[in-house]
Amino acid sequence: RDSQRTVLPTSSVFKYTSSDLDALSAGRALGVDAVLSGTLQRDGDRVRVTAQLITLDDGKTVWSGKFEQDYGNVFTLQDSIAEKLSAALEPEITSDSRPPLAEHATENREAYQAYLMGLYFWTRRTKPNLSKAIDYLEEAVKKDPTFALAFAHLADCYYLSYQTPYSLFKLDEGLSRAEAAAARALQLDDRVPEAHMVKAGALAQRGDYEQADQEFQRALQLNPNHATAHLRYGYFLFFSSRLKESVEQMKLAQELDPVSPISNTALGYALSMARNPDEAIKFFIKAIELQPETVVAHF
Repeated sequence: RDSQRTVLPTSSVFKYTSSDLDALSAGRALGVDAVLSGTLQRDGDRVRVTAQLITLDDGKTVWSGKFEQDYGNVFTLQDSIAEKLSAALEPEITSDSRPPLAEHATENREAYQAYLMGLYFWTRRTKPNLSKAIDYLEEAVKKDPTFALAFAHLADCYYLSYQTPYSLFKLDEGLSRAEAAAARALQLDDRVPEAHMVKAGALAQRGDYEQADQEFQRALQLNPNHATAHLRYGYFLFFSSRLKESVEQMKLAQELDPVSPISNTALGYALSMARNPDEAIKFFIKAIELQPETVVAHF
């Protein structure tokens, strides 16, 4: 971790898409070193993107770029931005030796748009929003039945759907749907960490704790910066009476998603169980500042 750059998860960033905070203020709230900020404009079939990388310590722009592309080639546009940004972030790597960009999760534009909408509502943890996330993600996999990442996030929505406070499905139905969607995602691509995370949770629910542990570790091996996987592995370890390891995982989750009331509350609870109340209180207070109606943090 120390030798690699850590990128905060989408769930952290999405919180600021409709915020009045500027990029620097959002970056300070997230506790990061730099923020990639930009705008997107669409004019007919043309898309124009401007982006800039700003460092938090001095507020300077260390990289900026402008891109214009046909809307039908949105994936090419993404590749162009990612290639130039990676060059700015890793100037010591020459273009000849830089590894190729990852494969596109889908080439279907409509499926991708539905996936993004599903991901947006997935990050907003309310019962109506989770229901909308399921609708959009089901649409995404219908439009592209080979879209592994959409299946994985759909599986996670099903996994959450039977839990309090959502209660969209009964436990058996929600768990069965989650297992089926996760299995389909892994059949399409075994490298999707979100699918391994859901599979781990389902295995734990079924009582197969040894295999669940392995699946959590596989998810984090694929993406060591996956905040939700750290959080759920922390819960798993907690209920397995492995308190010290649980606290370690909860700390990683909070570091990767510092503006999540869930991760702050979870870390506070783990610390309180580890008989560290002074440290626990700090994270309960932060959770309440982020979301005043967080009942568990108040309790």
